[in-house]
Amino acid sequence: MRYRNRSPISPDIDAAADADGGGPRVMTAEAEAPRRSSAADASPRSRSLEQSMSMSMSMSTSMSMFETETVELNANGDVNYLNYTNDDKKSIFPEWNWDHVRTWVPIRRADRYHPDQINALSGQDVVMLEKFNGHEYYGSVEKGSLEAARKIKSINSKVKILFYLNAMVHYAGYSANDYFKEEWLMMDPNTNTPYMWRGKFTSYNHTNVDFRKWWIQRALDMVTNDEIDGIFIDGLCKVNRIDLPEQRNGDSYLETARQLRESLPPGKLLIGNTLRAYGFPDGNVKNMMYLDGSYLENWIDPRFVKRTLQLMYDALKQGQIIMLNAGPFNYDYNAYHAIPTLHERYVFLDDPKYIDYPLGCFLLIVEPYAFFSFHEGVDAKQGKMTVFDNNRFEAITRKLGKPLGKYVEESDGVFSREFEYVKVHVDVNNQNGTLTVQNNPDVPKTDDNVGDTLDDDDRVFDDDITDDVVDDDSDDHIDDDDKQSIFPEWSWDHVRTWVPIRRADRYHPDQIKVLSNQDVVMLEKCNGHETYGSVEKGSLEAAKQIKALNGDVKILFYLNSMVHYGGYAANDNFKDEWAMMDPNTNSPYLWRGKFISYNHTNVDFREWWIQRALDILSHAEIDGIFIDGLCKVNRCDLPDKNNGDAYLETARQLRERLPPGKILIGNVLRAYGFPDGNVKNMMYLDGSYLENWMDPRFVARTLKLMSDALEKGQMIMLNAGPHMLDMEIYNAIDKLSYRYEFLNDPKYIDYPLGCFLLVVEPYAYFSYHLGVDGRPGAKSVFDNNRFDAITRKLGKPIGKYVEESKGVYSREFEFVKVHVDVNTQQGTLTVQNVDGYDDL
Repeated sequence: MRYRNRSPISPDIDAAADADGGGPRVMTAEAEAPRRSSAADASPRSRSLEQSMSMSMSMSTSMSMFETETVELNANGDVNYLNYTNDDKKSIFPEWNWDHVRTWVPIRRADRYHPDQINALSGQDVVMLEKFNGHEYYGSVEKGSLEAARKIKSINSKVKILFYLNAMVHYAGYSANDYFKEEWLMMDPNTNTPYMWRGKFTSYNHTNVDFRKWWIQRALDMVTNDEIDGIFIDGLCKVNRIDLPEQRNGDSYLETARQLRESLPPGKLLIGNTLRAYGFPDGNVKNMMYLDGSYLENWIDPRFVKRTLQLMYDALKQGQIIMLNAGPFNYDYNAYHAIPTLHERYVFLDDPKYIDYPLGCFLLIVEPYAFFSFHEGVDAKQGKMTVFDNNRFEAITRKLGKPLGKYVEESDGVFSREFEYVKVHVDVNNQNGTLTVQNNPDVPKTDDNVGDTLDDDDRVFDDDITDDVVDDDSDDHIDDDDKQSIFPEWSWDHVRTWVPIRRADRYHPDQIKVLSNQDVVMLEKCNGHETYGSVEKGSLEAAKQIKALNGDVKILFYLNSMVHYGGYAANDNFKDEWAMMDPNTNSPYLWRGKFISYNHTNVDFREWWIQRALDILSHAEIDGIFIDGLCKVNRCDLPDKNNGDAYLETARQLRERLPPGKILIGNVLRAYGFPDGNVKNMMYLDGSYLENWMDPRFVARTLKLMSDALEKGQMIMLNAGPHMLDMEIYNAIDKLSYRYEFLNDPKYIDYPLGCFLLVVEPYAYFSYHLGVDGRPGAKSVFDNNRFDAITRKLGKPIGKYVEESKGVYSREFEFVKVHVDVNTQQGTLTVQNVDGYDDL
């Protein structure tokens, strides 16, 4: 598992909305995006596929295919790009003017669209027909996409329709797959098996010339249809990933793209998921040389907004298309999904507090051929109630007017721009946007509410919200005198540690030794089932070996409250009738499309679930249970709405029957998506694990949730990884010892550890790792004791943490001073009192 920093606005961000399927690869240094200049050709020329292939075959395989042939540099050393005349753009590019925000939408539906959905799509400027369209009803994605395109065009022929292809991921459902050959797959030389994306999708290999012909031809076959105006190429951030087995793939893909561009019929478009402000020193601009424009996703992290603005601005200045992907900002995911009708969902999201910030960022740079999409999900299947019609939002449809100038940076991270009818103000630091209507005959000038955003006092997450949620008499299961014997070892000497880990076979003795030096070890799902026959036996064997070296380590056994994972011996007694059912399909409700879901309303299931916990706890080597999935139990999109309350009864019974001296920890506290922080589940737990907490909007509330729990004597297990890590550089490090050295750097550890130290009190534990898979090939970094900032002396605190200014905190210990700026996501740990510091 790769650690990645991602914005946790919604616990279940629709995977399809992230069209590339990959997460941020965070870079640490800003780089100016290269500016483009026009190519010599006035318009793209069409060349036959066979001609293009002939050229490719004649090239020497030992030379770089693109330094001289494909990447053309102008006199300034910048890349040359496609160039259209203004007359060409009016006929080829989507319709555009300054009347209002111009829109696009990504969409898919596996069966067939409802007429109302076709009507909504016909009102957009661009429709990108995502993967999987219509394959269930029409037999293939090609046929389904064509049928949808024809229906849309029959209502509005000006809509530009893009057909989805992925540059690297081999998705099912396409009729072209009938001609795909297995020998074209990228192979993993370590396993001699196909290289997989996300463990389930095979990967293309662009070094194979025959594959290139197939991939290009499937695009050309689709654009021969008048209803298809162009191709959307996804996965462009994957083509030259440094961890690919075939390192020539990136250059080879550029040759594929060049051949497609040359073979493309006149008047057809190529749009790619390419521009990216993180993970690419050049912003991945090099792919723009053969494209008419770029889609942008996952751009809203405040560290990268400024660079994203520059990348879009540069592309638009060169006359290319920009399709910005956005969704409701900082919304309550659970509250939204509890809304029972599609109409009410549109009404809920048509609120400045959800749309003004992302739309404001777009308006800062908008120029001709920039298009905006505001949606929540991309799956239009009946029952999903997906919001995708941009024209249902006032901020998008109201008058905009021509700009009165370019955007201005008033101060660091604070921008403004003015149009005839709208004033835009964006504060990237605080992630606030305000759109104020002006000079508009349709809107009275005295409407003071237009463009209002929430004040701090009005936010959903009030800092004091947890004060009265937990009853002091109901959640303190362990007396103070008992904690020293039951809770993990704790002192102020240094940071106390824990680690989550799994290994499907068996641990190496060196790994056992490392684990024996932690305070808490959580044995994740899948432990030892390949070698010992079940997760229970594998976990027990690991626990026995760890305890043999250090009897003080607390070992937690993993159970999930909702997801039915394989490999457990207890599954032999699980009954299919206990699975939660989807009434729409009369089949089991699935997590991520593959794991069945538990249903706590079934009393027999409850007994099975509780007993499997009690069985493993009967072993002296297991000190407690770690319960995962607690943010899923009362999801409002679950088929059984009583599951949340029923689960609490399951938990109550487990707590009552728990053997003395055993502990319960849950993945429960969450600063987003739960008005109470999900504190109600703490009533039966001894503590909480916290993950995905580093989004700057939620750090302050996370600190409060942890502080409140610690004050009540409960455990905190904070999960963290290296901050703002360049994954490409890291993944290129081939030795595990070098990876430890690389991550033992203040710039990676001081911010997450600093946040932890602000609130640390007895029974707070910290984990700093990258990966949880203990297999040798994974090269996972998980030994906390290899990091100086964790092992050096800490000493008792001089006081509580102090908020020096908004988002800026400090705290002092005997040997360490802590300073944390949440706004800039920086932390500084300064060693002091060196005379009493043995390690200096």
